[in-house]
Amino acid sequence: MSSERWRNVLLVLSAMALVACSSAAMYRPQTHRTANGYQDYALGPQQFQVHYVLSSASRQKVMDYAMLRAAELTLSQSYDWFMIEHQSIQAVREDKRTERMPSPPVVTRDCGLLACRTSVQNQGLPSDASGWNERTALEAVLQITLGKGVRPALANYHDASEVVQKLAHLKK
Repeated sequence: MSSERWRNVLLVLSAMALVACSSAAMYRPQTHRTANGYQDYALGPQQFQVHYVLSSASRQKVMDYAMLRAAELTLSQSYDWFMIEHQSIQAVREDKRTERMPSPPVVTRDCGLLACRTSVQNQGLPSDASGWNERTALEAVLQITLGKGVRPALANYHDASEVVQKLAHLKK
């Protein structure tokens, strides 16, 4: 195989790897407060609060994920539909501790007519020595009430099976 062909194969494989990483499933339980994913809490026998945090996403996308979780939660509790009592989207700050390595020393050599002089300067930590990396994510919060049977025909009532079917692509 020619080097040009190897280069093209490598380029295609790199692109596929990038796509695979960027499209990693974001629908999952949340592992800690600022991680992507969902958490839900029972507020009563038929009432729940669903939280969904998502980085680098639009308000619509984070709300879609929260709606999908609300629908799946409804079905898992053996109910047919859910009513949104309250909904909000807010920004949450993600703090990630990053390791900072000192910058390499700078070696300078000054040579004159008779001799050379070498000096070494340690640069220490980069200017952002704190080691904190801050990003903003969005959190959608839904307070829902679950119900069975015929769903009322009002805007804030949602058929759980229909929502799961409509938003199933988010799980891929």
